[in-house]
Amino acid sequence: MESLANVAIYVGDVLVRIGTWPLRLGLFALVYTLSPFRTPATVASALTCYLAVDLLLYWYHRLLHETALGWALHSVHHSGRGFNLSLSVRASWLLRAFDDIVYLPLALLGFEPLLVLSLITWNRSSQYWAHTEMIGRLSWIDPWLNTPSNHRVHHAVARGGPRANYGSNFMLWDHLFGTYQRETAADARLDCHAEYGTDAGDLGSNPITIQLAGIHAYVRTRRTL
Repeated sequence: MESLANVAIYVGDVLVRIGTWPLRLGLFALVYTLSPFRTPATVASALTCYLAVDLLLYWYHRLLHETALGWALHSVHHSGRGFNLSLSVRASWLLRAFDDIVYLPLALLGFEPLLVLSLITWNRSSQYWAHTEMIGRLSWIDPWLNTPSNHRVHHAVARGGPRANYGSNFMLWDHLFGTYQRETAADARLDCHAEYGTDAGDLGSNPITIQLAGIHAYVRTRRTL
């Protein structure tokens, strides 16, 4: 049932992204028009832009984990108790409506809006394969890329989600900023699955409940302060 809930959430995500596309494109085009810079679209500039997208997502992802409001929204993704490929599309609709604004500095630097938005989509989509327990440790690439091994560490239950392995594609940022954590051999054993989810426990299979659980918890916490 959880996988079906993830699929339903994905359908909502697609509708949100389609509905907000004109606004997102228009905003990037406006910033690009106002920028005094123009970065020619070449292979080198596209690779540079992609690296910048990955770096910005590292810090954005880290902020979502390390702030109360950010976690209230991002916890939607971590609330899944089964770690499988369908979990990769379990996302907050509210975040997905506006989170591209994190990358507006790239348009300000003169990167073309369609290039930036395309690379954002590619970067996000490339995380799909990391949500599985079927692939064990890959010792020769785990230190460098966001592999299933690294992402299992990120999703394992620990105070609402461990503060480690925030990188989207590259572990370079986690190494640089001290947030890299390697999965141990014992953790990777297929007969010794980690616990996934959040402190909220099992949220069931209602997509609306899943979307709102973190926000409700955040509001309750604010009222008790």
